[in-house]
Amino acid sequence: MSGARSDAPAFRNAGPSRGSSQIIGQPDFTLVSPQSFFVCRPLLWQYFADWPSIFSLDPFFIFAGRIHTGIFRKKLAGGTATKESSEDLTPSPKPVPGVGSRPCELRPAVSCSQGAVAARAFEPAASEENEFRWPSTDDLLLRAENLANLGCWELDAQSLQAHCSTQLFRLLGLEPEPGPIPLQRIIDLIHPDEREKVRAKFLASIQDNLPYENETRYLLPGDRIRVLFSRSLPITDSSGTILRVVGVSQDITAQKEAEEKLRKSEALLAQAERLATLGSWQYDVERQSFTWSDQMYRMLGRSPAEGPIPLDQACEVFHPHDRARVWQDVLGIIAEGHAVENELRFVLPDGQVRVFYSRAVPVMDEAGIVQHIRGMSQDITERKRDEEELRRLSRQLLNVRDDERRKITRDLRESAAQSLAALKMTLARLAESLPAENDHGRQLVAASLQLTADAIHEIRTLSDLMHPPMLDLVGLGPTLRWFAAGFSERTQILVTVEIEEQFGRLLQETETAIFRIVQEALANVHRDSSTRSAAVHVVRQPDGIHVQIHDDGDGVVPPAESTALPGSLGSGLAEIRERVAQLHGEFNIRSAPGKGATLSVVFPLARV
Repeated sequence: MSGARSDAPAFRNAGPSRGSSQIIGQPDFTLVSPQSFFVCRPLLWQYFADWPSIFSLDPFFIFAGRIHTGIFRKKLAGGTATKESSEDLTPSPKPVPGVGSRPCELRPAVSCSQGAVAARAFEPAASEENEFRWPSTDDLLLRAENLANLGCWELDAQSLQAHCSTQLFRLLGLEPEPGPIPLQRIIDLIHPDEREKVRAKFLASIQDNLPYENETRYLLPGDRIRVLFSRSLPITDSSGTILRVVGVSQDITAQKEAEEKLRKSEALLAQAERLATLGSWQYDVERQSFTWSDQMYRMLGRSPAEGPIPLDQACEVFHPHDRARVWQDVLGIIAEGHAVENELRFVLPDGQVRVFYSRAVPVMDEAGIVQHIRGMSQDITERKRDEEELRRLSRQLLNVRDDERRKITRDLRESAAQSLAALKMTLARLAESLPAENDHGRQLVAASLQLTADAIHEIRTLSDLMHPPMLDLVGLGPTLRWFAAGFSERTQILVTVEIEEQFGRLLQETETAIFRIVQEALANVHRDSSTRSAAVHVVRQPDGIHVQIHDDGDGVVPPAESTALPGSLGSGLAEIRERVAQLHGEFNIRSAPGKGATLSVVFPLARV
């Protein structure tokens, strides 16, 4: 890059500079460096005390490897040019604070041109006695280029030869050269996919006398890619002919790589959200507004919108029966700062109701105050439908099984048990007909009678366990007491039943479910050899029917919620869960080592 030349033709800014004042002047003007500006400002104000508003400080990188700032300008009204010699305004030498202990000789010069005044550079006169030395502008430029990771350049519009700063050579992966290099050499470094497009755009900006901006990929040695953002301005003479183009190019490779990584991460997140039917959102506590991801909008049947959604508009998507619970959860997160999980119904614009599983966590500031609530929501409508269908099939299976048990019980009592009773009567008559001296025959008949009686007892017990007929005849209370008495007799485990005498009747489905639950729970109690007693409590309360079975055994490990069939509690627990779910009840197990276990079930009144 070359320095500013005193013999250069007059020039002007050919286009609007970004963040800079328009440069207007004649060949003999120079610009004031920032160091000289602060030294010379008291003297300048002395000369131009009657023009306090004509000066403006405007930093701007310009050509020739120099940083020039502090453009002083004055637009004169009327457009009449005046001319004054620089000698008329030469002041007497004065000490300038901050420069040294000795006076600093200044060399001011002012020239006026048509419509403009430019202050010539005031620089301290060269003197070995000056104690302070300002860095050269070349040093300042080099430091600025290194800090900003950019390089400066100047292109001769006629020869298309470019002067490049040392830093620009480094950015392009080239060894610095003292003289100009052809523009085509720089163009050849551009990535082949962009080369012709960039070349055409740059040359078009020169032809049209327009500023130029572009992001360009350069292919460096070793197949490395470097992205430079370039900005340039054409410089023209008084007739409008372009003399040269000056500009800067900044390395934005790291920024573009970060943007690409962010774009890929966002794309992966969006793809994952679509695959999982999952959307993300954030609630601003102070502004009371929601921000939804694009997938969340799609899940709600709405078009993505920009900006936050006010709370009153966001609440419209919740089912009217769930809105109070939503607000209660939000207040709970803000007050207690804990995560929340729930399943909520959402109403789509077409009236369709969808079920979302949501999890929300608080985001706090340093003081521990909740500022935002971030969460995710997953559409589980199909899963809920599948679960409901599974419950329907399970309920149907249980009903079929109960009906089959009733049928088998009836068949056993009406056929097998009756046949065995007839056989017993026949054997008794046979015993009476045998001669008294036939001891062997009488012994065989007696043994047959005993076997028949045992078979009748077993059939009756089996039929009662499959489905006690008294459950349909007299209800739950008497049936549970009868069953507990027989269980105690068979297992030597004392079982007590607490249920009101006037408990009343329930739906057949509910009575059967409670009986089976008690039956399976006591079967699990029997498997624990340390159990000596158990208690069954059935009570009707305002919120539903409560059933508890407690034992005094060693206790068990409660099953995880996701575990449908824990081996430690026996296979009967699966049927208990199914029957509770069939009636939309609640199921819970509490246990402690050495303190036994308590199985609790609550059936809502609407289902009993």
